[in-house]
Amino acid sequence: MSLTLQQFAVALRKGLPVVQKALERAMQDAGRQAHKDAIANAPRSPTAAQARAQRKSNWVAKHGDGKASIRAFNKAQRQGKARRKANSHSRHAPGGLMKSIQWRMTGKGFALDAEIYVAANAEAGKYAKRIHDEKGKTWRRRGPGTVAKGPRADDKFILRAVQQAAKKFPGRFRKWLS
Repeated sequence: MSLTLQQFAVALRKGLPVVQKALERAMQDAGRQAHKDAIANAPRSPTAAQARAQRKSNWVAKHGDGKASIRAFNKAQRQGKARRKANSHSRHAPGGLMKSIQWRMTGKGFALDAEIYVAANAEAGKYAKRIHDEKGKTWRRRGPGTVAKGPRADDKFILRAVQQAAKKFPGRFRKWLS
């Protein structure tokens, strides 16, 4: 069956709202999934217990693991706590980077886009850029919080999430089109 140009234009106009709605829903679905994956891929700061265990293992490596050495470590920890102000907010607060990852839809019609980002003024704004882009330049080793989270948590956490969502986008679009 062949269509004239006018018949094709009429058929396209009839189907246009359906295609636009399917595109919007598929983009929302992909954006939500990429946001969720970016959070799962993001490195995590150590908890207070993990940080203390790391300090203790560094102490033992330097000073040995005898009773006197462990007593000295515990004394240093107590003295540090005694110096800290009661209302201080400088304690470990893991999850700041994960809470800072956001997403939004931009554009209209066929120019829709989903953005996954960390705002510059977010809790982990400056840290996010460094962790995402500068592995091997300003940092090398994964910390105890990130190691505990698993091998998935590492640099390029947003880029990897977006690439994963892009691979599955045609299937999502087909799902919403039917």
